[in-house]
Amino acid sequence: MTLLTFLTYGQTNNDTIQVIAKLIAPGQGDKIHIAKYKVIKVVKGKVTNDTIKVGYYFYNAYQNEPDTALLKLMTYTGETKLKDYYIFPNYNANKGIEKVKISFLELNY
Repeated sequence: MTLLTFLTYGQTNNDTIQVIAKLIAPGQGDKIHIAKYKVIKVVKGKVTNDTIKVGYYFYNAYQNEPDTALLKLMTYTGETKLKDYYIFPNYNANKGIEKVKISFLELNY
């Protein structure tokens, strides 16, 4: 009997992190744009901080980027000096940003 084991280094949809976040600074950079977001709520997975950086290819930038959005992210597994850095799957912001409306309710006692 022979047992073969295959390892994959890519990430799957099960590795996708989902957060509702507010845009702090739009993406900047040459090939990879890096936007900065304030996390409002983690919907799925875990993030390392309440302020995160998200990378995507400049040609996959989301036009008219919403102020508050549901972000579908993946943890960046390469080497970087950036902290709290994530990427949109396939570095595609068009597929990683979904518009959401958030209402806040303040109560005075």
